[in-house]
Amino acid sequence: MSHYNHLFDKLIELRIDVIREIGQLVVDQNARVAAKKIAHDKILQGTPAVPGTPGTPAIPGKDELIEALKAIKKILKTIMQL
Repeated sequence: MSHYNHLFDKLIELRIDVIREIGQLVVDQNARVAAKKIAHDKILQGTPAVPGTPGTPAIPGKDELIEALKAIKKILKTIMQL
């Protein structure tokens, strides 16, 4: 019986590992999507490339980039806690 218990324990460990890996893939994908959205939002909120010129693409300033990096860091901390 001990041999079967050992095999059963190994099977449970494998299932847990597979579930953990699937969960990590989902979390990683969600983190990538969230990071892209945060970065995109920050770029849109940036200052114009040429001040006073309407319609120029927005370029994020230093503060916006730091804020985006802090948000990404927070997301990564959340991922590591799972």
